[in-house]
Amino acid sequence: MKIILIGTGNIAWQFGHRLHNKQIPIYGVYGRTPAKARELATQWKSKAYSDLQKLPDDADIYLFALSDHAYPDVIRDFPHRNKTMVHTSGSLPLSLFESLTPYRGVIYPFQSCTKGCELLSQRLPLCLEASDTATRAVIGKLAACFSEEIYFLDSRQRKQLHVAGVFANNFSNAMYRIAFGLLEKQRIDTGILHPLILETALKIQQMHPTKAQTGPAVRNDEAVIRSHLELLAKENEDWGGIYRMMSSFISEE
Repeated sequence: MKIILIGTGNIAWQFGHRLHNKQIPIYGVYGRTPAKARELATQWKSKAYSDLQKLPDDADIYLFALSDHAYPDVIRDFPHRNKTMVHTSGSLPLSLFESLTPYRGVIYPFQSCTKGCELLSQRLPLCLEASDTATRAVIGKLAACFSEEIYFLDSRQRKQLHVAGVFANNFSNAMYRIAFGLLEKQRIDTGILHPLILETALKIQQMHPTKAQTGPAVRNDEAVIRSHLELLAKENEDWGGIYRMMSSFISEE
């Protein structure tokens, strides 16, 4: 397959890196910033493009890995029609390329990806959707190059999954930032949190989070909650607000 990768960010790097490691040639890499496109193209022995109008028109798949807000401009200026076009967004619909092609697909990686950093877990769930049987076969073949964990979800299901991912990953990571901040203020080694974080993640693979919940809020231990809020009032008012809101949510379950 001739694959042109459109994007130079976190998701683009993850897809390009995996393709390159599988010795699957990347036909071209497009990025609005020439230096970024050249950097990735050099890594993957590909050709860099920073002008959409110069993209080859004979690729088998145009794989778009962009920030959601970048799609309208790229779609408006995209020079080719009736090609197989695949996006990687969790929240955008399959109909995104409707004005460009009837051959539309989605390969959404349900994982936290950071440019230049290989996934710590080899598991990479991929959520697929296609406009027709032929496109489904093509993107299924491509997805199999990346992972064995493949799920076929429609646009509504994928958006619901994306929101769930924000809660499970983005918001939990923000909680880690607060926890680290509290320890750093007292010069306590933040590594002490690592076993607790890992144990929590492992536990919810064995039981529902409702059953795994512990802490003063689930016990309705008002004395401990009050003392924690008094401490947080001296540290950070916003953190106290988050603590109060989360404790209320847990205790009402």
